[in-house]
Amino acid sequence: MKEVRMAWPGEKLLIRLWDTVEKSGVGLAQPWQLARVAKAEAAAVGHRMVVIAAAEQRIAFLRNRSAAPPQETMLLGNGESKSELDKVEPSFDFDLFSRQVTKAQTLEYLQKEVNIEKAIAHAESVLQNDSSEPPNLEVGPDWFFRWRDSASGVSSESLQQLWGNVLAGEIRSPGSFTYRTLDFLRSLSQDEAKLIEALTCTVIERIRIIYGKSWQPLAEPEKIPNQLGPPELALLEELGVVGGFSSMGYIDQAEPFHTTDGRNIHLLTCANRGLLLTTDDPKKVTGLGFYRLTKLGESLMQLVRVVPNEAYLWSLGELLARDGFKVELVDVIHNSNGTRNVKNSVPVPSPVSVTPQTSYGGDPLVP
Repeated sequence: MKEVRMAWPGEKLLIRLWDTVEKSGVGLAQPWQLARVAKAEAAAVGHRMVVIAAAEQRIAFLRNRSAAPPQETMLLGNGESKSELDKVEPSFDFDLFSRQVTKAQTLEYLQKEVNIEKAIAHAESVLQNDSSEPPNLEVGPDWFFRWRDSASGVSSESLQQLWGNVLAGEIRSPGSFTYRTLDFLRSLSQDEAKLIEALTCTVIERIRIIYGKSWQPLAEPEKIPNQLGPPELALLEELGVVGGFSSMGYIDQAEPFHTTDGRNIHLLTCANRGLLLTTDDPKKVTGLGFYRLTKLGESLMQLVRVVPNEAYLWSLGELLARDGFKVELVDVIHNSNGTRNVKNSVPVPSPVSVTPQTSYGGDPLVP
């Protein structure tokens, strides 16, 4: 009886990743040779980690070796006194210099390749449980070489994970990360990265940063941990991540969704959490003021694991409850067919008193 091999969940996407690496013609590890062998997932990933460990040992060995034996020096002379040194004609030891350059180049090359392999290993960990079919389009060689060049320069684990996420996202959907996005990430400072991470926790429907209404913003920033204020939003707009702040934003005028059981609802989601709004009025809009993520901002959203800002969502829910909506804070389940379900609802009451405040952006514009 012929043995039938069962594919592991992420096999197709991993093979697409390995094919992309293979076509570059460079790299320390060669997992693609193992990928076509039955049950090769663990072997391929293990092979890469062994190669990385061996390369790191070699780097440590080269760094610990002295640059030259004690008797070798670039300038001849013992330097015991100024008068003695003046009597010595300086001479350039080309052989010693050549050895030093070779060592420095070897160290630099090995370190860059280790950085790249670690980023690829993280991309493997992202894709290995993804059973999606590979797209028809493949990652272009120019894009991959640009990615390699960027990933080679980072040695911190968090940045290697970032570049691994970029590669995994591009394998899933070529064109997701433009050259501009790669260049942006390459020049991103640690403070700017933290700012973007804080932003993602308050992005609704993956594109909007809601600040309230022209007559009533959300709670003061000190009441909402990590809420971004005007200086942070201005910087994010300057970076090209957020749009609409300087022009005072936009207004949400979308009408409710009409369900089959006769309800009129809005669903505002932030990752796996959201606000379910119910109204008797089939035309009632939220009227919320918001800023938009740019295309660059949308690309960055794919790289961050979003942890919803619960205080932000609750404050937003109170504002909408005050406006006449029945509001519930819910868990959101995103289905593979694009639909969403909610569960574990918690009612959000309308606050008893309201103190009018000034909005960050003033009266927003209608898009």
